[in-house]
Amino acid sequence: MRSKSGRFLTGLVVGALLFAVGWIALIAGQLGKPFVNNLWVEGAYAQKLAQAAAIRQPKVVVVAGSNAMFGIHSPTLAQALSRPVINLGVNAGILSPYMLIYARQAVRPGDWVLLPLEYPQYHDRFEVNQVFLEYWLSHPVTYGLNPIRLLRILTETPLLRVLQGYQGVPAGFQVAGLYGPQHLDAHGDQLMSAREQRSEALFNGARNSGIQRYGAQANAFNGSWAMWKAFADEVRASGGCAVFVPPAMLDREQYHSDPVESAFYRGLPDEAARHGLLYVGEPLAFLYPTEAFFDTNYHLTAEMRLVHTQRLASLLSPALFERCQAAR
Repeated sequence: MRSKSGRFLTGLVVGALLFAVGWIALIAGQLGKPFVNNLWVEGAYAQKLAQAAAIRQPKVVVVAGSNAMFGIHSPTLAQALSRPVINLGVNAGILSPYMLIYARQAVRPGDWVLLPLEYPQYHDRFEVNQVFLEYWLSHPVTYGLNPIRLLRILTETPLLRVLQGYQGVPAGFQVAGLYGPQHLDAHGDQLMSAREQRSEALFNGARNSGIQRYGAQANAFNGSWAMWKAFADEVRASGGCAVFVPPAMLDREQYHSDPVESAFYRGLPDEAARHGLLYVGEPLAFLYPTEAFFDTNYHLTAEMRLVHTQRLASLLSPALFERCQAAR
């Protein structure tokens, strides 16, 4: 006859299993449902992918998050590379898997791809943030999914988000505000980001942004290098070339003085090369003062976007991409 403690433990285990099964079923029941926070991202990608599909000649596709949306001036880049440019930057929060899913839809044989990736994209193998979590629940994919990431999704999903998934999008809801297709131009570049359009409240978002610890967070275990290498190989195999460059980011003294952080930025080009990627430029040279930013530590003003793109263009040339193509 089992002891009371044995029966208690059995009941506890059974109860935990039933709770886990019920929670998983509750999450599964609303997978794929639309969610208001995702609509601006979905709309921006839909518009950019349509713009990319309309270009019938070999083009340049810029793949990154919103640092590219705010930081790349596509006409300047197009002039430097003698090709039309589509800016596919939207939101780094959806992480590498979704950025690559959309990139593969935009890139055609012979296209060149420029990747000013935000620094976390190189080490987000197991990452689950709020943006990714909300997006995955509406767009569940197995690409980029691993046991650790799946466990984090199951344990970190708030009950409120699950209930909101069942509720769906309110009737008549429309995307508004600074982000979304309503403020993108014909190339996919962000509009409404001039210095004169920057309110104090927006500027405070940049001024008060935290110091990033990307060097401390990066390690060999959580690297996403294999995903980016596979994509770069696909681009090259189809007659194109993928070139990685630094993003624009707000400068902080610690990025230069902290040994771990400084080593991360200084070593990133060589680390990329070790993984078979072509990386051009020095990350620390593309850190800018606070005044250059619009509303976050990755979003340049329209004026600085032009300066930043011109500086990137000085590193790039058709010959660079052509040598990359020839190396396949």
